[in-house]
Amino acid sequence: MKSKKPETNFNDFWPLLKSEAVRIGLKKVEWLKKSGLNYQRFSEFDNQSRDISARYFLKLTGGVNLKVDAVEKTLGRKFSEKQKKLLKFEALIDANREWLEILLSDPEKIKICKSIADTKLRK
Repeated sequence: MKSKKPETNFNDFWPLLKSEAVRIGLKKVEWLKKSGLNYQRFSEFDNQSRDISARYFLKLTGGVNLKVDAVEKTLGRKFSEKQKKLLKFEALIDANREWLEILLSDPEKIKICKSIADTKLRK
């Protein structure tokens, strides 16, 4: 089943990421393993049959040892504002995944957090 096409993608960065992988001497299999991707997903990006979401872009850049803030400089291409926002959001999710899973397992905890946030916003 094909996933919903993201409104904003990172497809334009694919050739640049591939070039970076070659530059640092990574073969395709090494890159996909370092990125934490399976062969099918990697091939879908390579064949352009699937859009690269922010989540996968972070994995791919990690596979070529690039931090997001260094991508623009190293690859010579700027992110759009929407792309920057999506990358920050995905990084936040990745950094807090365990905590978010705890919240999602109990809807009451989400209500409590929302109530606290609402109280702080009213001050």
